Amino acid sequence: MTKPKFVNIVVIEDDPIDRFIAQQLLKKSCDNIKAYKNGKSALKGLERSDIMPELILLDLNMPEMNGFEFLAEFEKLPVERKNFTTIYMVTSSDDDDDKKRAMKFESVKKF
Repeated sequence: MTKPKFVNIVVIEDDPIDRFIAQQLLKKSCDNIKAYKNGKSALKGLERSDIMPELILLDLNMPEMNGFEFLAEFEKLPVERKNFTTIYMVTSSDDDDDKKRAMKFESVKKF
C-alpha cells in the first residue's frame, strides 16, 4: 500500500538545523517542499505562488514575524487561497496559553 503523498508542503522554521531535518523527513511524503526562515518570508512566498500548500508546519517563536503574526496575516487571505491548507504548530512551547491562542485560528489543526 502506498503512503498518501502531499503535492506541496511548507515549513516555516527559523532554526536552520530544524528546518533541514524537517525537509529531509518530509521528502518521503512530498516532492515539493518549500522552507522559510520566518513568517514574513513565508507570506511573500505564498503570495507569489499559484499553488497553496496542503500542509504548513509552523514554528511559533521566530524573528521578524512569529507564528501568531503569520497566522493573523494568513487568516486574511481569501478563502479560495487558504481553504485547502492545514497548519500544524511545531514548537518547543508547552505553554497552555500559546496552545489555546493557536487553536483559535481556523487553519490550525494541531499544536
